[in-house]
Amino acid sequence: MVVTLPDETCDLRLEQRVGDDLECPLTLDAAAHPEPPRPTPAAEPLRPPVSDEPDAVERSVEYFAEGGLYCSEAILRAFNEVYELGLPTAAYAMATPFGAGMGAAKCSCGAVTGGQMVLGLVHGRTSAATSEGPAFEAAKELHDRFRARYKVICCRGLTRKLPWGEPEHHRVCQEYVRFAAGEVADLLRTSP
Repeated sequence: MVVTLPDETCDLRLEQRVGDDLECPLTLDAAAHPEPPRPTPAAEPLRPPVSDEPDAVERSVEYFAEGGLYCSEAILRAFNEVYELGLPTAAYAMATPFGAGMGAAKCSCGAVTGGQMVLGLVHGRTSAATSEGPAFEAAKELHDRFRARYKVICCRGLTRKLPWGEPEHHRVCQEYVRFAAGEVADLLRTSP
């Protein structure tokens, strides 16, 4: 059995072959990559501390729009602060290469990859003895929601009609940051 999934590593050659309907296909052998195990029931969903400060979604947008952070950096930092996830400030640097679609390669949207990092902090595993199921389910759900809304997750596809680096591009990406952050917040509220 062969499963076709959206690829996180779009390249210019692929875009030229596919044209305006960029899909970024990746084919994997399902036998080599079996379905992740179903998660076992877990603790209560994560909720942010009660605070008068902006929530993680608004803080993500603020850090992106006014703080000079890339989409991936903004989401990771905002959620770490609001949800008190315990990530040291120095670790924010790991989100930098995901900005602008993986180091300006314009592949996976940094808002999605930043959200995936947050979901990994909450649902990820720290040993092979622990199930990856909760992290995989949350990650796939974020991916699927974003793709259902925007049809692609590749930065190149999302911004292909925009002048790169111009204010219009930045305004549109704020929408992507807001949507991805909102979906991450929802997944943290509702996922075990």
